Amino acid sequence: MGRPDSRRFGGPRRVLPWVVVTWGACGGGGGGGTPADVQREVVVIIPATDVGYDLGPGQDREASDARPDREDGTVHPDTNPEREDADSGDVARDDAIPRGDGGSLPDAAKDILCVPDCSGRVCGSDGCGGSCGTCKANEVCQGGACLCVPNCTGRDCGPDGCGGTCKPGCAAGVPCLDTGKCAQSGPCTKVEKTLQCTGEDSSSSANNGWPPNSDVLDQYSCDPALAHGPEKVYPFVPDQSGAITVTLQGAFSADPPAFLNLYLLAEEGEGCTSRSCIAVDHREVSADVEAGRTYWVVVDAVQNNTASYDLTMSCSWVPATSDP
Repeated sequence: MGRPDSRRFGGPRRVLPWVVVTWGACGGGGGGGTPADVQREVVVIIPATDVGYDLGPGQDREASDARPDREDGTVHPDTNPEREDADSGDVARDDAIPRGDGGSLPDAAKDILCVPDCSGRVCGSDGCGGSCGTCKANEVCQGGACLCVPNCTGRDCGPDGCGGTCKPGCAAGVPCLDTGKCAQSGPCTKVEKTLQCTGEDSSSSANNGWPPNSDVLDQYSCDPALAHGPEKVYPFVPDQSGAITVTLQGAFSADPPAFLNLYLLAEEGEGCTSRSCIAVDHREVSADVEAGRTYWVVVDAVQNNTASYDLTMSCSWVPATSDP
């Protein structure tokens, strides 16, 4: 009975104890058939022990079975069941990496194993905790692409920021202002005191930004340019027919502020509207007027600004006041 061949097994195992008994005889036996004295020679008991890994041909047991593991330099057999035979050419698998609770990979292993992928993406996640890029303030990231988000908040017309236009838009022939609103032509909602051609009432000193200013007149039929700033409106009803002249001056100089214009509107059955403009100028307007017909003198800004001014009006049927 020989020793079991350890190469038939795939790992460490235990064997049953071996007992070897040897007997030896002395002399040729006693007379009368009495057995000769027998000397008991040796009894050897081999205790069970760990056999260790099988060794292939030409392998050194100490070199293959043991690896230093402890701080004192001692070694013990490598019994890692995940290790593949070195002769087989297999390499370590990712499932052989030590895992934390619940079987998840530690962060260090994830960093090693994760490969960022931004193929066909300009924004969003790269799959490894990083980013493929960011979008503009008016864009959102969807499917790795930046998509423009239209913005028409408070706008009725004009561009929506993404190549389209805001709704509902303006009527035919009505331009859209930079504010996203359609240009207006009235009606006038606030008016100043009535202008007259006599005495001190023929003059008015005011600021087109002070109440009761309004901002409902933008597009004038007598002017191709827009006046989308605030305006002041003064009604005038002549008691005689004739010619009138209205003059606009600055509060501290003869010339009015550059962004102010002077307009004259006439009643044509629609009330106070810039569609009935009959005269426009930066400093002075003149027109023939009819007695009893309503007119409106308007000081309007071509931009969103205000300023102080002096306004005077003369009528052909009122003699000019002579200085003493």
